[in-house]
Amino acid sequence: MGQTVNCSHQIARSEVVPVIVAGDFNVPSDEDWIEENRDAHGGWVIKWPTTQLLRNTSGMRDSYRQINSDPISDPGITWSVFKYLVEWDYTVPDPEDRIDFIFYRGSIKPTSSFTYSGSEQLRPMPEHTTNSWPSDHYSVVTDFEDIPFYEAPSQPMKRVDPHFISKHCDIIFEKCTSSIIRAYDEGNKVDRRKRHRSHAKGRA
Repeated sequence: MGQTVNCSHQIARSEVVPVIVAGDFNVPSDEDWIEENRDAHGGWVIKWPTTQLLRNTSGMRDSYRQINSDPISDPGITWSVFKYLVEWDYTVPDPEDRIDFIFYRGSIKPTSSFTYSGSEQLRPMPEHTTNSWPSDHYSVVTDFEDIPFYEAPSQPMKRVDPHFISKHCDIIFEKCTSSIIRAYDEGNKVDRRKRHRSHAKGRA
């Protein structure tokens, strides 16, 4: 059974405690399936609703696309490491796409974001069992930096409708892990400038 997380309360407080939603969404991004690369997507331009709802209803941002804004030059593929389908005797390529994300909202900003699959060259199926990388997904790694409290916008990104988010949370996620960055003491927040690293790991 899928697990749902009602994160409307955390999102509403993200000016004080930044929010990160990360993981394997199993759907592409509407920012990637655009007119300029429709040939790579079977001639389709699709406004995938999951990523669109996260941005439009909760004001969250896709950390990878904030750093790598061009889906043509930086597709950010996270699926699949294995490359070929077993059903076709490893002769037909597995469809590739970006389906692992790190979304964020609040007084933090990404300073770098990249995919990672270990330090050794990956071998496709059926030799994949010898890979040092244990997952069938690439991971996404984003470095975040605090925005000092006095520099943070009074209404970051956009106004949140908690009732809308609560109503649609079950639709947006079949399974969602919501990671909340450590809460800061507001009185000391101005002086703190720590870096946070968040990993969206694929399935092992």
